[in-house]
Amino acid sequence: MFAIRSLALTASVAAALIVSAGPVAAQNVIGGYQAVIGNADLYNSNGTALSAYWQVIRQDRANYHRFGIQQPGDEWDAWFGSAEMRGALERWVQNGGISAAERAQIMSGGATIYVEVLGQGNRATGVRISLGGAGSAAGAAPAGSAASAAGAAAADGTAPAANDLVIEIE
Repeated sequence: MFAIRSLALTASVAAALIVSAGPVAAQNVIGGYQAVIGNADLYNSNGTALSAYWQVIRQDRANYHRFGIQQPGDEWDAWFGSAEMRGALERWVQNGGISAAERAQIMSGGATIYVEVLGQGNRATGVRISLGGAGSAAGAAPAGSAASAAGAAAADGTAPAANDLVIEIE
């Protein structure tokens, strides 16, 4: 069952996307990283241009962990070093949604994103992605929170921001 709740997007510095494998309220932020989407992230390892932003986000992590390709500002993460976990990342992001303007920013390269990894212990079960760089998703107003489709408090206990898009996959 998919429950989707989209709150009105506002003209803010960063907009958040949260995608998870379970109820958002049961998730904890277990870490995060900043990624700068570079030109190399726009192509797969065979040199073919990627056509979707979730592919670009996955390729960024493949470039970082597997191929050693990094942009200034890219940060290490403890979760997406394996192809299996990069596949999970891609599925989580693919099942979410962002505005056309945000897609265009990612697909043109040069965007800086901050990825909060959600889960329990060190087991990742979802992500929250904000455009705008380090800390954007981690409580900086107004994009630092999310709520479940039932209106529960966000994983960090705060109320939803006006520009959050929350998607639960059950």
